[in-house]
Amino acid sequence: MPRKDFALAFVAVRSFMHLFTQADQLACLERVHRHLRPGGCFFVDVYAPDYEKMAQPPNGPFVLRREFDLPYGHRVIRRDRFVRNDPVRQIQHYELKFEEYDAAGALARERIVPMDTRYTFRYELQLLLERAGFEVVDVFRDYERQAYDGTGEIIAVARHPEPGGEIK
Repeated sequence: MPRKDFALAFVAVRSFMHLFTQADQLACLERVHRHLRPGGCFFVDVYAPDYEKMAQPPNGPFVLRREFDLPYGHRVIRRDRFVRNDPVRQIQHYELKFEEYDAAGALARERIVPMDTRYTFRYELQLLLERAGFEVVDVFRDYERQAYDGTGEIIAVARHPEPGGEIK
């Protein structure tokens, strides 16, 4: 496959967390590395593992996350619930419940969607990036570039090394 020549690449909105094995994660990172030009920048964001959530009993209650109005006058309420944690595979199982109410406030429809995500620890992500050929420049906890402290997001900033291994 021919190499592309991009100066910037990113895997945003926690999309990386839908790769459920390290082999899939590494394949993704290697592909990004192949298409990024030397000196190019790469960002990836995941959420920091939440130990309190991991320790929750299974099948907890739904918790309100968001409410919003649709253009045609209906209102949507989104609730999430933790289903269970698989610590061996580092996968958390959730359910997202969407309730749509008509203009009179009556329930028009409801849908429950399963969502699984694989959590990745900071140094695991760093090692995967390095193994794929990147140099990790920094790791932040949010998009305001606050230093990573084990909470919030894990936003890794990496570069494809310049020839000779130097980052400019």
